[in-house]
Amino acid sequence: MIGLLADRTAASIGLRWPDDWAYTLQLLVEIAILLAASTLFMRRPQLRAALRRQARGFLALLPRTRQERSTFAVLAVTAGICEEILFRGFGFAYVRFLWPDASDTWVIVITSVGFGMAHLYQGLRGVLATGLVGAALGSFTVSTGSLLAAIATHAMVDLRILALPDLTTPDLEHQPAD
Repeated sequence: MIGLLADRTAASIGLRWPDDWAYTLQLLVEIAILLAASTLFMRRPQLRAALRRQARGFLALLPRTRQERSTFAVLAVTAGICEEILFRGFGFAYVRFLWPDASDTWVIVITSVGFGMAHLYQGLRGVLATGLVGAALGSFTVSTGSLLAAIATHAMVDLRILALPDLTTPDLEHQPAD
């Protein structure tokens, strides 16, 4: 609403079609393949303890039931849309308003730090990881001229949670014998 009052359009924050559809589609396919491969890797039984440790700060937030998983899928897509509009859309515009001569690199760095800090509930490792993801999403936004690739990628990253094994139950097959 504030943007409309300032004679701004949705396109001014990146809500527009990409400059080059072929490049954007290629980027999204490569990202989807990378995310699928990493998801398969995360499902390895020997990684469950490490994943459980990494998720301990937000383990209670992970979906377990069918209803929770359905709701989480909607939440993941919504987070992809809303967080990208907020951090890469408005964030980029705001940094450029405050610092008109900022390079794309500095805009990405500044908004990525904010994005990482917004994920403090995930602990230091989560802040660093989401900050790096934010930098990649910022790079996608700059290289495609649109928020759409970042929105789709963000949603895919969050949807990977649905492929995780249940981290709330102990690993019976890896428990030491009594």
